[in-house]
Amino acid sequence: MKRLIVAAGVLASTLFASVSFAQEGFSYNPPGMLVSGSGEGRFDEKVYVPNMRFPIETGPAYLNSQVWGHGGSQGPGGSQCDPENRQYPWWDNYCEKRTWDMPLCPAGTGHQGQDMRAADCEKNVHWVVAGVDGTITNVGTYSVYLTADDGTRFDYLHMGSVQVAVGDEVKRGDRLGKVSNEFGGTPTTIHLHFNIRQDVEGLGFVYVPPYLSLVKSYQELMSAPPEGTLESATCERIFGAAADADTPDEPADVHISVGGPAGEKDVLGFDVKANLSSGLYCAEGEETCTHGFDSMLPVRLLDGANREVYVYAKDTWGGSDLAPLAGSPKTVTCLAFSTDGKVRRKVAGDAQAWAFDTFFDEWPIRPQEIDDLPSGRDLPSEPKLVTSADAADFWMFDGVMLRSISADALFAFRLDPKSAAIWEASDVARMKKGKPWPSRPVIVFDANGETYLLDDRDDGLLSLGGNGEDDPETQAKESGCTCTLGAFESRNGGASAAAFALIGLLLSARRRRTNRANS
Repeated sequence: MKRLIVAAGVLASTLFASVSFAQEGFSYNPPGMLVSGSGEGRFDEKVYVPNMRFPIETGPAYLNSQVWGHGGSQGPGGSQCDPENRQYPWWDNYCEKRTWDMPLCPAGTGHQGQDMRAADCEKNVHWVVAGVDGTITNVGTYSVYLTADDGTRFDYLHMGSVQVAVGDEVKRGDRLGKVSNEFGGTPTTIHLHFNIRQDVEGLGFVYVPPYLSLVKSYQELMSAPPEGTLESATCERIFGAAADADTPDEPADVHISVGGPAGEKDVLGFDVKANLSSGLYCAEGEETCTHGFDSMLPVRLLDGANREVYVYAKDTWGGSDLAPLAGSPKTVTCLAFSTDGKVRRKVAGDAQAWAFDTFFDEWPIRPQEIDDLPSGRDLPSEPKLVTSADAADFWMFDGVMLRSISADALFAFRLDPKSAAIWEASDVARMKKGKPWPSRPVIVFDANGETYLLDDRDDGLLSLGGNGEDDPETQAKESGCTCTLGAFESRNGGASAAAFALIGLLLSARRRRTNRANS
């Protein structure tokens, strides 16, 4: 089997993982969806200013139409202070019916930006802040323009208590004024009108849709920080739990940094999902939930060096924001891996069946060193996991023998205990027993790109000359075994559940031992 192309265990996340805050009930309509009768919006999924700060200092805030909302000239009546104006979901109103030239709007004319209301209907109370670093380039009777170094202009309209003057240099988050109803002597509704004017290829500087930039910046403003616990970090396993209150029903992303804090030079970092069963960070009334994570160190780090392991939870809406987990960092010192006493076993079948991962499992070695290793029998075409009817232990069936496999090795080889074939105890007793199965996969690639698993030397691995032609089930039958090794079949209705429970007990016992060792 030629060199495997296996992605590392890094999982990407989408920009908007959810449209609801756990506590606030935040939601938003799609971009370009306007209030019925108010015009044709622009469906545009681009975030034109990804790192913008939300323009109102504190939430909540509500994006919707001033003209077509309650108290507006085209609205359903009522007052601008009606509670319906301060409810989710948000509404886009870029391109809403107006007479201004707007080349990005379907009608060619329309509303230049987005209207938003602060938490209540009081004017000159809620601060408006700078979205980016820049220079104040205009202060009018009801408008303030902030221009960034790249030429992008941010317009803030209808503010009161303006705090800036033309020429002022401001930083992201600096206060500019307060949400009000200034309109050159004629009051409008109490709201902030916000524009983004940006250079668009082929059009020059035009007003671009601000809606999704506002959604993203609001999520960052309002999101609760993720939390988590690093329970243990050893050479075999790194495990704990993490959750983000903003998306409680979704697995959190966990970032593991080995050798120093995240982002430092020469530090290896990778991501895993917190999507395993755990008793931590569950909702009230839940004894277990899927906020656990469990990972290994890449085998190339097993070199005898001391390393600190830092673990973080990623903010669902903060993107790159990382929250250190309780218990992090922890120091690990791993015995240096050696190829002494190893044999190389060719992955001759479908390598995907073994689920090897080059990021975690590949050992760096020169092709000549691989050629110098003794050859063992080819690996079976797929893992063949065995348990007895009483689910007392697990074995890997390796051609002519059974090899015991630990709970850690089951995890490291990405094996599901529920897939184990169930043998009678007498069949298990009758079979030849070999050395325990390796504690984790270590794979190498020769000069031709062939894939090999490094295994502990055992006479039973060398006796067949490495030709890989002997069928494991035939060998089993010749040994007097009446078992089957095909697809999982149960001779005992409770056996699969017992097998799964056994793994849980083994892992729990190991974790208790690890916790005692770390205490």
